[in-house]
Amino acid sequence: MTTDRFKNTGSVILPVMLLAGASFWLLQSLTAPQQAAGPALSAATYDATIEAPELITIPPRTFEYRDPARYIENELPQISPLVHAKVQTPLNVAKNLVTNAQYRQCVLDAYCPPAITIKTPIDDHPVVGINYEMAEKYAAWLSAKTGENWRLPTALEWAQFAGEKYDDPEKDIQSDPTNPAVAWLSEYRAKSKSKSTTPSQSLRPAGLFGANSLGINDVAENVWVWTSTCYERINVDATNSQSKAISCGARVVEGAHRTYLSVFISNPQGGGCTVGDPPDHLGIRLVKGGDKPDFFSFLRRLWPFGSSIKA
Repeated sequence: MTTDRFKNTGSVILPVMLLAGASFWLLQSLTAPQQAAGPALSAATYDATIEAPELITIPPRTFEYRDPARYIENELPQISPLVHAKVQTPLNVAKNLVTNAQYRQCVLDAYCPPAITIKTPIDDHPVVGINYEMAEKYAAWLSAKTGENWRLPTALEWAQFAGEKYDDPEKDIQSDPTNPAVAWLSEYRAKSKSKSTTPSQSLRPAGLFGANSLGINDVAENVWVWTSTCYERINVDATNSQSKAISCGARVVEGAHRTYLSVFISNPQGGGCTVGDPPDHLGIRLVKGGDKPDFFSFLRRLWPFGSSIKA
């Protein structure tokens, strides 16, 4: 009897879930550029006078990068594992950082808040004084204006287009599972070395630092960029089992070194670093395409009988 009731319930719930999921997918596809806060954006806001950023297409490539998650073993910080990434699809990346002139268009449209800067911004300089929410808003605005899907890169994608400019944040850090001071001191020395090679904090016109080997300008110089990757902490106990804690109230920020910031921070020098040294400046670099709503993930959240639905 219990089995029959379960089957009957499942036969009713599944079509309802599929209908709800399809509605969600359609809604997300139609309104992808929209954000919860700020004026509503729609396809009607398309503006042919808004130029899309110049693109560089990064071909599929294989590379190594450090897992952005923070690993804690027996309550002591550990070095994150090195990830061997094999990316099989091209990535379209904006050649330059978003400039003051470009960002100002969003401000004049009453969608983006003004960047938080002390000095008068120069049009061809990268926009800085940007928190995560502001970066997301600009990406949404540009998507609506151009009819294309612009978004922030993930930490993996940043490493993909950074090329030789990617600096493994933990390559020179030593670790002792029983003595956290070894890792802390080693990390301090590595960060100090990184700081000594970081360019001046003075902003320069976009592109003036030059391109990396993949054709992307001003990578890992004095403007850090927001990624969409959430702060993640992985706890490993004495039995080597792992538990994961994810906080999207902080995001991975990439530049001359990796750090983690609260999404509300626009001036990292004033504090707010979750982990790591503060960046000089916070700006925006966008990638184009991908990152569609995950229909199957949506169904998994609705499914009451376990995570048996597979993409």
